[in-house]
Amino acid sequence: CAELERLEQCWSRFRPGSELSRLNAHAGAWTRVSMPMLLALSCAADLHAATRGRFDPTILDALERAGYDRTFASVAPDGPVDPRAPGSHARPAAAPGFASIELDADASRARLPRGTRIDLGGIGKGLAADLVARGLVERGARSVIVGLGGDLRARGHEEVERDREAVTLLAEQPVGRNAGAVHDDRAGVGGAQPELALLAAGAHARVA
Repeated sequence: CAELERLEQCWSRFRPGSELSRLNAHAGAWTRVSMPMLLALSCAADLHAATRGRFDPTILDALERAGYDRTFASVAPDGPVDPRAPGSHARPAAAPGFASIELDADASRARLPRGTRIDLGGIGKGLAADLVARGLVERGARSVIVGLGGDLRARGHEEVERDREAVTLLAEQPVGRNAGAVHDDRAGVGGAQPELALLAAGAHARVA
């Protein structure tokens, strides 16, 4: 999907030429950002405020010290952590805090404090699923389900409200645990388009 590729090139920290990588590299100075980047940063700021700082994209240094410095495709399945690897026993770095990041929506620019780098992995996939689902409906799709790894976004036509069809999503669990499911029979309220979002994450399986 061209839209997903565009968003990946915007938000990925694993691409040296991505817009996020350039933003991190210019910490300390005002940097012009695209509308998708401004949207992601604004949503991140809202989540940071709503969670009283528990959601904090400025944890990139801590993630890399913990060994999360490469994509899952670069990690051997069920491979043990190399104790000699840099950061394998390092103490987590304190997050500088997203509240210190400045956004100028009118001028489409942002400024990270010097020494601060951000990771949008906690919001990127879900936001991408939202944007793709919205775009498909705006272009005439009656109902859509967008799945990006563990992030699902469903949007449907108001006729689903009349049909009162239930939606059941099964979430795979690691071996030895009870299977779980998200069941939603609230197909819509007042004729509005029914919507459903699901976020699931785990290290026991990855689906490309």
